Amino acid sequence: MDRKISFLISSLQGGGAERVCIALANGFAERDIEVDLLVLNLNDAKYQHKLCEKVNLINLNRSHARTSFSPLTRYLRTNRPQKILVFNHQLAVVLIVLRKMLALKFKIISRNINTLSYQNKIEQSLWHKYIVYFFTKTFYHHVDHIIAQSRGMANDLASNVGLDRKRISVINNPITIKTDCVSEDKAILPKTRDDRQQILFIGSLTPQKGVCLLIDAFKLCVESNPRLTLCVVGQGPLEKQLKAQVKRLEMQEKIFFESFVSNVEAYYSNAYVTVLSSIYEGFPNVLIESLAMGTPVVAFDCPSGPEEIIIDGINGYLAKYLDVEDLSTKLSEALNRNWDSKKIKTSAERFDSDYIITEYIKEIDRL
Repeated sequence: MDRKISFLISSLQGGGAERVCIALANGFAERDIEVDLLVLNLNDAKYQHKLCEKVNLINLNRSHARTSFSPLTRYLRTNRPQKILVFNHQLAVVLIVLRKMLALKFKIISRNINTLSYQNKIEQSLWHKYIVYFFTKTFYHHVDHIIAQSRGMANDLASNVGLDRKRISVINNPITIKTDCVSEDKAILPKTRDDRQQILFIGSLTPQKGVCLLIDAFKLCVESNPRLTLCVVGQGPLEKQLKAQVKRLEMQEKIFFESFVSNVEAYYSNAYVTVLSSIYEGFPNVLIESLAMGTPVVAFDCPSGPEEIIIDGINGYLAKYLDVEDLSTKLSEALNRNWDSKKIKTSAERFDSDYIITEYIKEIDRL
């Protein structure tokens, strides 16, 4: 491929897309590809320190994609990039408009983050639900290529957004955690961990993640196994609401909340099972990270990703979509099963970071 590429992302906050962006930028740079990483802003940039020195970080100092036209115009005119890998469909639309307005010739490769039709269904913001989605459906087919994280996401883009399936490649997310950094004796323990069986949730506390359903499912699990605890690691707008739900169910001694943590490896390593209760996903990093640490997973069979990751009975279980009772049943089965941690880790080898980065380079080079 060309020895230079530009990346464009909204932020470097504590989400999965941000970690994947950092991993890809670092991986490209380590292969002697010059990388410009453009970020709308560096507010609460928890992952900035993980960026290698070879990557050229450019802060656009903007709060939203819709206000980024001016700094992006300056960058495009000054640097004349040949290829831009963008991590946000709104920013992809901005690039499409600017490319037309400025009469520039550069390739736009969009890495799609979520299953857009499901994301739009539960979207609360009228701006995003109607205006952004309209512009996405109108302009998104002008990108040169789209990288979807899962087959389900690719099919959704084709059927609900009207994109040509031939212009969509499926490349899974890479594992971005260090799987060898936790000692065998598991000396680093999360503060909520004791001799009780622990279920782990890691994710943002937003409607997408379905944590309210998880709490209900966990309540059913505790009825048959009072030794259980649930550790919820994450931040988000629903935190107060979820804590109120826990109090109402009198589960304060069973469910523990942690904010953003940097040593997620220790949490995975010391959990008995990791759970995903999402309404929709793109490709849930939490599942492949847990598997890489040898910890089995249980997830709703949501669109999209879990069915492409979970091998039933080998590395975890799929629960019926949004079925609280079945989620509870699958969690109990996972807790009572004797898992082979080596097989679980082996099932995650297909998401090896070096392999995924190579796939990205091949796909971008093909353009």
